[in-house]
Amino acid sequence: MITTAPSLDLFTMPKSVVKHEAHDREHVLAEALRYFHGDELAATTWVNKYALRDGQGHLIEKSPVDMHRRMAREFARIERGYAPLPAERRALLSPTVANAKRWTRHGSSTFSTASAMWCRRAA
Repeated sequence: MITTAPSLDLFTMPKSVVKHEAHDREHVLAEALRYFHGDELAATTWVNKYALRDGQGHLIEKSPVDMHRRMAREFARIERGYAPLPAERRALLSPTVANAKRWTRHGSSTFSTASAMWCRRAA
């Protein structure tokens, strides 16, 4: 007999998995409006699409800050399963400004780090 675990995603989780306090929509919307500096479209979009809800549809995240913490915890949990990168490989992922100047085609300090990495790869 094959059994499957209940399906979990980052947006809805069964009540038994998450211990939470439900928040009313008005409070959550007010917190989202504060976070998005009064941008009503951004706030309502976040509440309607991205705020975590329990299995019954109750909001359990009260602000986008809670969502960012949840996502950071999940990323960290997943990354713990990978072997640490050696220092020389890690340095390639986040070059310093000094290295960015060296890698740009024109030697201009106005290039971003991402541009510098592109130039390095293109060369």
